[in-house]
Amino acid sequence: MKRGFSLVELMIALLIGSILMAGVFTVLVGAKQAYRVQDELSRTQENARFAAEFIARDLRMAGFRGCRPSLPVTPMINSATDWRYDLTTPIQGFQGVSSYPPEFDDSASVPAFSSANHDPDALVVVRVDADNTRGINNESAGLLTLNATHDYPLGQVMVASTCDAMTVFQVSSNAAGTTALAHDVSGSMTPGNCANRLGGDCASPSPGAFDQGGVVMPVISRAYYLATGLGGVPGLYRVGVGPSGSVTRDELVPGIEDMRIWFGQDSDGDGVVNRWRRAGDAGLDFSEVTSARVEMLLRTLQAPDGEVKDYAFAGTTVTPSDGHVRRSFVTTINLRNRS
Repeated sequence: MKRGFSLVELMIALLIGSILMAGVFTVLVGAKQAYRVQDELSRTQENARFAAEFIARDLRMAGFRGCRPSLPVTPMINSATDWRYDLTTPIQGFQGVSSYPPEFDDSASVPAFSSANHDPDALVVVRVDADNTRGINNESAGLLTLNATHDYPLGQVMVASTCDAMTVFQVSSNAAGTTALAHDVSGSMTPGNCANRLGGDCASPSPGAFDQGGVVMPVISRAYYLATGLGGVPGLYRVGVGPSGSVTRDELVPGIEDMRIWFGQDSDGDGVVNRWRRAGDAGLDFSEVTSARVEMLLRTLQAPDGEVKDYAFAGTTVTPSDGHVRRSFVTTINLRNRS
């Protein structure tokens, strides 16, 4: 006679099956959690590489003047020390949000980011655009005649250059599509030209002799800083400077909570960094800076881990409670265009 399972046997089988299923479920949950953490960390590392590449690309070109790095620069514009036009100081830093130039902050949409734990630095680089060059045929008071038509807009800050001298000026009339490039004095322009000649200085202007093998090139100015993006997530933003000092702000990489910038100062001119300083440190001379070290703190965009994990950044240990995993990344860039 055939017999089935007894009630006790069924209960034992169910218990064993439940234990096995619980074990399998625990393994699956753990594997999924580990995958989420690793996936977010991979994205964080990728974001760090993107951010470092954006910054490094501009830093390497900071101060590029088309010829030798020591080419003397004469500003023939007003507000020549404004970070947007200052080719004589092609790399600058700002330590902490309170020191940012007002052009960085747009409180209506992308306010600069700071918190109780983080007060990030900012960086400015200035150079010329040698990919958009025109030769000079003739130089007269308030007007350059070029050897080809141009697309330089009204208000664009430019340089006229030979390999002996360089002058900064602003386009004062809308003549794109022609060979005329005006640089008259105009009270309605920002920053405006201080004279209608390209030689000498603002107090004693004179012809600049740029019609003897000279060229014109636009000035490119960019700034990197941290701002609060969509959903309150901090990220790396880049400010671009347009005609008449107008600025555009673009989010490059989300998830960056802090950025510290150290400038390598070669105070004795031997090509070796003597001291690393931040922008607010006493004794920092940007004309002696030959390299920059950028330290960034990135967090995961999602909160994959509910555990509290301490992290250290810039010598400070922080205990967060938001479930985000954080990593710090450091990159050092040598400035190619230093004399």
